[in-house]
Amino acid sequence: MKTLYISYDGATDPLGRAQIIPYLIGLSKKGANITILTFEKKERSSEISELNSYLETNGISWKRLWYHKRPKTLATLLDVCVGVVVGYYLIKKTGIEIVHGRTFFGSLIGTVLRKITNIKLLVDVRGLWADERAEGGSWEKGGLNFRVFKYLENLAIRNADGMVVLTERLKEHITASDINKKKNIPINVVPTCVDIDKFNDNIRNQDNFEAFGDKFVLVYLGSLGTVYLLDEMLRFFRIFNEYKEDAVFLIISHSDVSSLPDKLREADVEINRVFIKSVNHDDVAAWLSCASAGIAFYKPYFSAIGRAPTKMGEYLACGVPIVINKGIGDSDRVVVDSNVGIMIDNFSEVNLRKGAMDLIKFTENNGDIKDRCRKTAKKYFNLSNGVEIYWDLYNRLYN
Repeated sequence: MKTLYISYDGATDPLGRAQIIPYLIGLSKKGANITILTFEKKERSSEISELNSYLETNGISWKRLWYHKRPKTLATLLDVCVGVVVGYYLIKKTGIEIVHGRTFFGSLIGTVLRKITNIKLLVDVRGLWADERAEGGSWEKGGLNFRVFKYLENLAIRNADGMVVLTERLKEHITASDINKKKNIPINVVPTCVDIDKFNDNIRNQDNFEAFGDKFVLVYLGSLGTVYLLDEMLRFFRIFNEYKEDAVFLIISHSDVSSLPDKLREADVEINRVFIKSVNHDDVAAWLSCASAGIAFYKPYFSAIGRAPTKMGEYLACGVPIVINKGIGDSDRVVVDSNVGIMIDNFSEVNLRKGAMDLIKFTENNGDIKDRCRKTAKKYFNLSNGVEIYWDLYNRLYN
Protein backbone atom coordinates (compact mmCIF):
# COMPACT_ATOMS: atom_id res chain seq x y z
CA MET A 1 0.00 0.00 0.00
CA LYS A 2 2.07 2.93 -1.29
CA THR A 3 0.88 6.35 -0.18
CA LEU A 4 2.04 9.87 -0.97
CA TYR A 5 1.29 12.20 1.94
CA ILE A 6 1.33 15.88 0.93
CA SER A 7 1.42 18.72 3.45
CA TYR A 8 2.04 22.42 2.85
CA ASP A 9 2.97 22.63 6.53
CA GLY A 10 6.57 21.62 7.10
CA ALA A 11 7.47 18.44 8.94
CA THR A 12 9.95 20.52 10.97
CA ASP A 13 7.23 22.99 12.04
CA PRO A 14 5.87 22.54 15.60
CA LEU A 15 2.56 21.55 14.01
CA GLY A 16 4.33 19.01 11.82
CA ARG A 17 6.06 17.48 14.82
CA ALA A 18 2.78 17.27 16.74
CA GLN A 19 0.17 16.53 14.07
CA ILE A 20 1.92 14.92 11.09
CA ILE A 21 4.88 12.79 12.14
CA PRO A 22 3.17 10.79 14.96
CA TYR A 23 0.33 9.67 12.67
CA LEU A 24 2.65 8.68 9.86
CA ILE A 25 4.94 6.67 12.12
CA GLY A 26 1.90 4.84 13.48
CA LEU A 27 0.70 4.06 9.95
CA SER A 28 4.18 2.98 8.86
CA LYS A 29 4.34 0.52 11.77
CA LYS A 30 1.06 -0.97 10.56
CA GLY A 31 2.53 -1.61 7.12
CA ALA A 32 1.83 1.51 5.07
CA ASN A 33 4.61 2.40 2.62
CA ILE A 34 4.64 6.18 3.01
CA THR A 35 6.42 8.93 1.11
CA ILE A 36 5.84 12.41 2.49
CA LEU A 37 6.11 15.61 0.47
CA THR A 38 6.38 18.76 2.57
CA PHE A 39 7.29 22.43 2.14
CA GLU A 40 9.98 23.34 4.64
CA LYS A 41 10.94 26.79 5.91
CA LYS A 42 14.60 27.67 5.46
CA GLU A 43 14.91 28.98 9.00
CA ARG A 44 14.34 25.41 10.21
CA SER A 45 16.85 23.83 7.86
CA SER A 46 19.12 22.88 10.78
CA GLU A 47 16.46 20.42 11.98
CA ILE A 48 16.16 18.55 8.69
CA SER A 49 19.05 16.11 9.00
CA GLU A 50 18.04 14.79 12.42
CA LEU A 51 14.37 14.48 11.46
CA ASN A 52 15.22 12.77 8.18
CA SER A 53 17.23 10.12 10.04
CA TYR A 54 14.33 9.62 12.45
CA LEU A 55 11.86 9.16 9.59
CA GLU A 56 14.16 6.77 7.72
CA THR A 57 14.53 4.69 10.88
CA ASN A 58 10.73 4.40 10.95
CA GLY A 59 10.49 3.41 7.28
CA ILE A 60 9.27 6.74 5.90
CA SER A 61 10.72 8.41 2.80
CA TRP A 62 10.76 12.22 2.92
CA LYS A 63 10.83 14.51 -0.12
CA ARG A 64 11.36 18.13 0.82
CA LEU A 65 10.58 21.32 -1.08
CA TRP A 66 11.24 24.86 0.12
CA TYR A 67 8.32 27.00 1.24
CA HIS A 68 8.17 30.42 -0.43
CA LYS A 69 6.45 33.36 1.23
CA ARG A 70 6.95 36.28 -1.16
CA PRO A 71 5.47 37.57 -3.36
CA LYS A 72 2.59 36.11 -1.40
CA THR A 73 0.06 34.75 -3.93
CA LEU A 74 2.55 34.08 -6.72
CA ALA A 75 4.93 32.28 -4.35
CA THR A 76 2.13 30.00 -3.16
CA LEU A 77 1.01 29.24 -6.72
CA LEU A 78 4.61 28.42 -7.61
CA ASP A 79 4.84 26.06 -4.64
CA VAL A 80 1.62 24.31 -5.72
CA CYS A 81 2.86 23.89 -9.29
CA VAL A 82 6.20 22.49 -8.14
CA GLY A 83 4.34 20.20 -5.75
CA VAL A 84 2.25 18.82 -8.62
CA VAL A 85 5.34 18.18 -10.78
CA VAL A 86 7.27 16.49 -7.98
CA GLY A 87 4.20 14.54 -6.86
CA TYR A 88 3.63 13.29 -10.42
CA TYR A 89 7.27 12.19 -10.64
CA LEU A 90 7.02 10.30 -7.33
CA ILE A 91 3.80 8.56 -8.39
CA LYS A 92 5.27 7.40 -11.67
CA LYS A 93 8.63 6.43 -10.18
CA THR A 94 7.45 4.48 -7.13
CA GLY A 95 4.00 3.22 -8.14
CA ILE A 96 2.10 5.19 -5.48
CA GLU A 97 -1.58 4.19 -5.27
CA ILE A 98 -3.07 6.71 -2.80
CA VAL A 99 -2.51 10.44 -2.40
CA HIS A 100 -3.28 11.81 1.06
CA GLY A 101 -3.65 15.60 0.88
CA ARG A 102 -3.47 17.43 4.19
CA THR A 103 -5.14 20.85 4.56
CA PHE A 104 -6.17 23.09 1.67
CA PHE A 105 -2.97 23.18 -0.39
CA GLY A 106 -2.04 19.55 0.18
CA SER A 107 -5.54 18.57 -0.96
CA LEU A 108 -5.36 20.95 -3.94
CA ILE A 109 -2.11 19.34 -5.15
CA GLY A 110 -3.68 15.95 -4.55
CA THR A 111 -6.75 16.89 -6.59
CA VAL A 112 -4.63 17.85 -9.61
CA LEU A 113 -2.65 14.61 -9.30
CA ARG A 114 -5.88 12.61 -9.14
CA LYS A 115 -7.10 14.28 -12.31
CA ILE A 116 -3.94 13.45 -14.27
CA THR A 117 -3.13 10.01 -12.82
CA ASN A 118 -6.53 8.68 -11.67
CA ILE A 119 -5.17 7.41 -8.34
CA LYS A 120 -7.21 7.42 -5.13
CA LEU A 121 -7.43 10.69 -3.19
CA LEU A 122 -7.88 11.07 0.57
CA VAL A 123 -8.70 14.68 1.47
CA ASP A 124 -7.75 15.65 5.01
CA VAL A 125 -9.91 18.71 5.77
CA ARG A 126 -8.34 20.54 8.70
CA GLY A 127 -10.97 23.29 8.66
CA LEU A 128 -12.80 25.64 6.30
CA TRP A 129 -9.69 27.42 5.09
CA ALA A 130 -11.25 30.03 2.79
CA ASP A 131 -13.85 30.97 5.42
CA GLU A 132 -11.12 31.23 8.06
CA ARG A 133 -9.17 33.66 5.87
CA ALA A 134 -12.23 35.83 5.24
CA GLU A 135 -13.50 35.79 8.81
CA GLY A 136 -10.01 36.49 10.12
CA GLY A 137 -9.90 39.70 8.07
CA SER A 138 -7.33 38.64 5.45
CA TRP A 139 -9.91 38.62 2.65
CA GLU A 140 -13.27 40.16 1.92
CA LYS A 141 -15.98 37.53 2.14
CA GLY A 142 -17.48 37.36 -1.32
CA GLY A 143 -14.39 38.98 -2.83
CA LEU A 144 -12.33 37.48 -5.66
CA ASN A 145 -9.78 35.71 -3.44
CA PHE A 146 -12.50 34.16 -1.33
CA ARG A 147 -14.58 32.98 -4.30
CA VAL A 148 -11.60 31.45 -6.14
CA PHE A 149 -10.18 29.61 -3.14
CA LYS A 150 -13.61 28.52 -1.92
CA TYR A 151 -14.24 26.99 -5.33
CA LEU A 152 -10.89 25.16 -5.18
CA GLU A 153 -11.61 24.01 -1.63
CA ASN A 154 -14.95 22.56 -2.70
CA LEU A 155 -13.33 21.05 -5.81
CA ALA A 156 -11.00 18.98 -3.63
CA ILE A 157 -13.93 17.72 -1.56
CA ARG A 158 -15.89 16.81 -4.71
CA ASN A 159 -12.97 14.79 -6.07
CA ALA A 160 -12.20 12.95 -2.84
CA ASP A 161 -12.49 9.18 -2.65
CA GLY A 162 -12.33 9.44 1.13
CA MET A 163 -12.34 12.28 3.60
CA VAL A 164 -11.20 13.10 7.12
CA VAL A 165 -12.53 16.04 9.12
CA LEU A 166 -11.69 17.25 12.61
CA THR A 167 -15.21 17.55 14.04
CA GLU A 168 -18.65 15.97 13.93
CA ARG A 169 -20.08 19.43 13.26
CA LEU A 170 -18.04 19.83 10.08
CA LYS A 171 -18.95 16.32 8.95
CA GLU A 172 -22.63 17.17 9.40
CA HIS A 173 -22.16 20.41 7.44
CA ILE A 174 -20.47 18.69 4.49
CA THR A 175 -22.94 15.79 4.47
CA ALA A 176 -25.96 18.09 4.54
CA SER A 177 -24.66 20.48 1.87
CA ASP A 178 -24.26 20.00 -1.87
CA ILE A 179 -20.46 20.35 -1.63
CA ASN A 180 -19.91 16.60 -1.70
CA LYS A 181 -21.63 15.06 -4.72
CA LYS A 182 -20.42 11.54 -3.90
CA LYS A 183 -22.70 10.85 -0.98
CA ASN A 184 -21.36 7.31 -0.54
CA ILE A 185 -17.70 8.14 0.16
CA PRO A 186 -16.42 7.56 3.68
CA ILE A 187 -16.12 10.67 5.86
CA ASN A 188 -14.38 9.99 9.16
CA VAL A 189 -13.81 12.26 12.14
CA VAL A 190 -10.27 12.38 13.54
CA PRO A 191 -9.72 15.31 15.92
CA THR A 192 -6.22 16.62 16.53
CA CYS A 193 -4.90 13.71 18.56
CA VAL A 194 -2.19 13.41 21.20
CA ASP A 195 0.39 10.79 22.04
CA ILE A 196 -1.02 9.88 25.44
CA ASP A 197 2.26 8.34 26.57
CA LYS A 198 4.18 11.48 25.68
CA PHE A 199 1.69 13.94 27.14
CA ASN A 200 0.79 13.07 30.72
CA ASP A 201 0.96 14.61 34.15
CA ASN A 202 3.77 12.30 35.22
CA ILE A 203 6.27 14.00 32.88
CA ARG A 204 7.43 16.57 35.37
CA ASN A 205 10.43 18.81 35.59
CA GLN A 206 11.23 19.69 39.20
CA ASP A 207 12.82 23.01 38.24
CA ASN A 208 9.61 24.02 36.45
CA PHE A 209 7.51 23.23 39.50
CA GLU A 210 9.84 25.05 41.85
CA ALA A 211 9.70 28.14 39.59
CA PHE A 212 5.96 28.49 40.29
CA GLY A 213 5.75 27.07 43.79
CA ASP A 214 2.15 26.85 45.01
CA LYS A 215 0.86 29.49 42.60
CA PHE A 216 -2.19 28.91 40.41
CA VAL A 217 -0.78 28.60 36.86
CA LEU A 218 -3.07 29.46 33.96
CA VAL A 219 -1.38 28.31 30.75
CA TYR A 220 -1.83 29.17 27.09
CA LEU A 221 -0.10 26.99 24.50
CA GLY A 222 0.20 27.84 20.80
CA SER A 223 0.22 30.63 18.27
CA LEU A 224 -0.78 34.22 18.98
CA GLY A 225 -2.83 36.47 16.72
CA THR A 226 -5.32 35.85 13.85
CA VAL A 227 -8.13 33.67 15.28
CA TYR A 228 -6.46 33.35 18.69
CA LEU A 229 -7.83 35.99 21.05
CA LEU A 230 -4.90 37.01 23.22
CA ASP A 231 -6.51 40.30 24.34
CA GLU A 232 -9.57 38.46 25.65
CA MET A 233 -7.41 35.85 27.39
CA LEU A 234 -5.43 38.60 29.10
CA ARG A 235 -8.67 40.26 30.22
CA PHE A 236 -9.84 36.95 31.64
CA PHE A 237 -6.56 36.51 33.52
CA ARG A 238 -6.71 40.05 34.94
CA ILE A 239 -10.21 39.35 36.31
CA PHE A 240 -9.20 35.92 37.55
CA ASN A 241 -6.18 37.45 39.30
CA GLU A 242 -8.53 39.67 41.32
CA TYR A 243 -10.01 36.55 42.92
CA LYS A 244 -6.86 34.43 42.87
CA GLU A 245 -4.11 36.83 43.86
CA ASP A 246 -1.28 34.31 43.53
CA ALA A 247 -2.19 33.38 39.93
CA VAL A 248 0.34 33.61 37.11
CA PHE A 249 -0.11 33.34 33.34
CA LEU A 250 2.26 31.02 31.48
CA ILE A 251 2.40 31.54 27.69
CA ILE A 252 4.15 28.81 25.67
CA SER A 253 4.53 30.01 22.09
CA HIS A 254 6.90 30.35 19.16
CA SER A 255 5.09 33.49 17.96
CA ASP A 256 6.53 36.99 17.99
CA VAL A 257 5.80 38.41 21.46
CA SER A 258 7.35 41.87 20.96
CA SER A 259 3.92 43.53 21.25
CA LEU A 260 3.04 41.67 24.47
CA PRO A 261 4.22 44.39 26.92
CA ASP A 262 1.83 46.87 25.27
CA LYS A 263 -1.01 44.36 25.42
CA LEU A 264 -0.32 43.71 29.10
CA ARG A 265 -0.56 47.44 29.84
CA GLU A 266 -3.81 47.71 27.87
CA ALA A 267 -5.29 44.77 29.78
CA ASP A 268 -3.96 46.13 33.10
CA VAL A 269 -2.03 42.92 33.78
CA GLU A 270 1.13 43.12 35.88
CA ILE A 271 4.12 42.10 33.78
CA ASN A 272 5.64 40.07 36.62
CA ARG A 273 2.54 37.87 36.54
CA VAL A 274 3.25 36.64 32.99
CA PHE A 275 5.88 34.09 32.01
CA ILE A 276 6.74 33.51 28.34
CA LYS A 277 8.42 30.33 27.14
CA SER A 278 9.44 29.14 23.68
CA VAL A 279 10.25 25.44 24.04
CA ASN A 280 10.76 22.41 21.83
CA HIS A 281 7.73 20.20 21.28
CA ASP A 282 9.38 17.42 23.30
CA ASP A 283 9.46 19.72 26.35
CA VAL A 284 5.88 21.01 26.17
CA ALA A 285 4.38 18.30 28.40
CA ALA A 286 6.86 19.05 31.19
CA TRP A 287 5.62 22.66 31.26
CA LEU A 288 1.94 21.82 30.89
CA SER A 289 2.12 19.49 33.87
CA CYS A 290 2.86 22.57 36.03
CA ALA A 291 -0.45 24.17 35.08
CA SER A 292 -3.63 24.39 37.13
CA ALA A 293 -5.80 25.15 34.07
CA GLY A 294 -5.38 25.82 30.36
CA ILE A 295 -7.09 28.52 28.32
CA ALA A 296 -8.06 28.77 24.64
CA PHE A 297 -10.18 31.65 23.28
CA TYR A 298 -11.00 31.78 19.55
CA LYS A 299 -13.01 34.03 17.30
CA PRO A 300 -16.42 32.31 17.30
CA TYR A 301 -17.00 32.50 13.54
CA PHE A 302 -18.84 30.03 11.29
CA SER A 303 -15.55 28.40 10.32
CA ALA A 304 -15.03 27.44 13.97
CA ILE A 305 -17.32 24.43 13.42
CA GLY A 306 -14.33 22.70 11.85
CA ARG A 307 -11.77 23.59 14.51
CA ALA A 308 -10.35 21.00 16.93
CA PRO A 309 -7.68 22.76 18.98
CA THR A 310 -4.50 20.71 19.33
CA LYS A 311 -3.89 22.35 22.68
CA MET A 312 -7.17 20.99 24.03
CA GLY A 313 -6.06 17.37 23.76
CA GLU A 314 -2.61 18.26 25.09
CA TYR A 315 -4.04 20.09 28.11
CA LEU A 316 -6.37 17.22 28.99
CA ALA A 317 -3.73 14.54 28.46
CA CYS A 318 -1.57 16.33 31.04
CA GLY A 319 -4.48 16.40 33.49
CA VAL A 320 -5.15 20.11 32.95
CA PRO A 321 -8.79 21.32 32.77
CA ILE A 322 -9.65 23.85 30.06
CA VAL A 323 -11.33 27.25 29.82
CA ILE A 324 -12.71 27.75 26.29
CA ASN A 325 -15.42 29.79 24.62
CA LYS A 326 -18.55 28.17 23.23
CA GLY A 327 -19.01 27.17 19.59
CA ILE A 328 -15.49 25.90 18.83
CA GLY A 329 -15.82 22.60 16.98
CA ASP A 330 -17.03 19.78 19.22
CA SER A 331 -15.52 21.30 22.37
CA ASP A 332 -18.91 22.16 23.90
CA ARG A 333 -19.91 18.50 23.91
CA VAL A 334 -16.54 17.25 25.12
CA VAL A 335 -16.10 19.75 27.95
CA VAL A 336 -19.66 19.64 29.24
CA ASP A 337 -20.30 15.90 28.88
CA SER A 338 -16.99 14.95 30.48
CA ASN A 339 -16.96 17.80 33.03
CA VAL A 340 -13.36 18.79 32.29
CA GLY A 341 -13.53 22.56 32.18
CA ILE A 342 -15.40 25.85 31.97
CA MET A 343 -17.32 27.22 28.97
CA ILE A 344 -17.45 30.99 28.35
CA ASP A 345 -20.62 32.26 26.62
CA ASN A 346 -18.99 35.42 25.27
CA PHE A 347 -16.29 37.93 26.18
CA SER A 348 -18.36 40.52 28.00
CA GLU A 349 -17.05 41.66 31.38
CA VAL A 350 -19.96 39.90 33.09
CA ASN A 351 -19.29 36.55 31.42
CA LEU A 352 -15.53 36.71 31.92
CA ARG A 353 -16.08 37.46 35.60
CA LYS A 354 -18.55 34.60 35.91
CA GLY A 355 -16.08 32.29 34.16
CA ALA A 356 -13.30 33.32 36.54
CA MET A 357 -15.42 32.51 39.59
CA ASP A 358 -16.60 29.25 38.01
CA LEU A 359 -12.99 28.21 37.36
CA ILE A 360 -12.04 28.77 41.00
CA LYS A 361 -14.97 26.67 42.20
CA PHE A 362 -14.27 24.02 39.57
CA THR A 363 -10.60 23.55 40.42
CA GLU A 364 -11.13 23.69 44.19
CA ASN A 365 -13.99 21.18 44.37
CA ASN A 366 -12.86 18.47 41.96
CA GLY A 367 -10.40 16.13 43.60
CA ASP A 368 -10.42 13.69 40.66
CA ILE A 369 -10.09 16.35 37.95
CA LYS A 370 -6.71 15.14 36.69
CA ASP A 371 -7.92 11.57 36.24
CA ARG A 372 -11.09 12.80 34.52
CA CYS A 373 -9.08 14.96 32.11
CA ARG A 374 -6.78 12.04 31.28
CA LYS A 375 -9.72 9.69 30.65
CA THR A 376 -11.33 12.28 28.38
CA ALA A 377 -8.11 12.69 26.41
CA LYS A 378 -7.89 8.92 25.96
CA LYS A 379 -11.50 8.76 24.80
CA TYR A 380 -11.51 11.65 22.30
CA PHE A 381 -7.89 12.54 21.46
CA ASN A 382 -5.91 9.31 21.65
CA LEU A 383 -3.34 9.10 18.86
CA SER A 384 -3.65 5.32 18.55
CA ASN A 385 -7.39 5.69 17.84
CA GLY A 386 -6.66 8.24 15.12
CA VAL A 387 -4.07 5.96 13.51
CA GLU A 388 -6.62 3.12 13.43
CA ILE A 389 -9.16 5.30 11.60
CA TYR A 390 -6.59 6.40 9.01
CA TRP A 391 -5.43 2.80 8.57
CA ASP A 392 -9.01 1.68 7.94
CA LEU A 393 -9.48 4.46 5.36
CA TYR A 394 -6.23 3.54 3.60
CA ASN A 395 -7.37 -0.06 3.30
CA ARG A 396 -10.82 0.92 2.02
CA LEU A 397 -9.27 3.14 -0.67
CA TYR A 398 -6.63 0.56 -1.56
CA ASN A 399 -9.22 -2.18 -1.99
